[in-house]
Amino acid sequence: PYSLDESIKIIHLGLPFNKHSFVFAFFHYSRILQKLKKYSNELKINYMIGTYHLLNCSLSFLPPRIKTIGCEHFNYEASGKLNNLLKRLFYKKLDSIVLLTERDRRKYSFCKNTYVIPNSLSFRPNGQSSCSNKIMISLGRLTKQKGYDLLIEAIAPIKSELSDWKIILYGDGEDKEKLLQMIDVLQLSEIIELHAPVTNVEEVYKNASIYLSSSRWEGFPMVCLEAQSCGLPCVTFDCPCGPGEIVEDGKTGFVVPLADKEMFANKLLELVSNENLRKQFGEKAAFEVKRYSTENISKLWENLFNSL
Repeated sequence: PYSLDESIKIIHLGLPFNKHSFVFAFFHYSRILQKLKKYSNELKINYMIGTYHLLNCSLSFLPPRIKTIGCEHFNYEASGKLNNLLKRLFYKKLDSIVLLTERDRRKYSFCKNTYVIPNSLSFRPNGQSSCSNKIMISLGRLTKQKGYDLLIEAIAPIKSELSDWKIILYGDGEDKEKLLQMIDVLQLSEIIELHAPVTNVEEVYKNASIYLSSSRWEGFPMVCLEAQSCGLPCVTFDCPCGPGEIVEDGKTGFVVPLADKEMFANKLLELVSNENLRKQFGEKAAFEVKRYSTENISKLWENLFNSL
């Protein structure tokens, strides 16, 4: 879905990954390492960046002349014991580890070479929400991680106060039927709608007035960045990791303790009942989120490369 600059060369390693046994994974990543060594010699590569923990571990076996950078796009707490054991064994051999949040960085105290470089905004919005439409939205996979069951349960006790609002969830996933059943049982079908994923996300954000994030865990929720860039205030659980560092509680939205459905509902109602507050938070959000611009984030990467 992303266009690439013509100067970027893509080399496919030709190693399909379609099995999940430990033995297969071992040989698979061994072959990846062989290919990386081959290309690093042929192309005289100076830096190698991994984007997944097993790839990062593989990079630790490259020759010292190559500067290795391991990127983590998922939070440490949700990675699992085996994966975290591998990180403790091999990440110390990498030249640097890049994390998305300060909260996650604290989990990597076993490494001295950590840097926090968040993701950058994926688009520059053309205009912002008026925060006047009575629509709340959330975008994400319909899975346990995204916590839409918590969101639905939070809405149920206050449905009479939201009778003239719509809550639209854009996404698909294995929990779709379960969530539809919850909406039906709790008699929320007049308020909550499930829509298929969309590509014109900017228009979806700008047509709404509040963004809701109910995730149980995250790596770095891009949807919160995108929503704020379009001038939407957010109500979010303070899950590990990311929302609490993106959304400023009481300034650009509300950050609620994880799974506190009552407080989530109360903060949501606070925005529902006060259009001026929605607009105030939305304007502040659109301004503050500029720190995640491509220009600002690229400077952090340049500083990292220069330090190595």
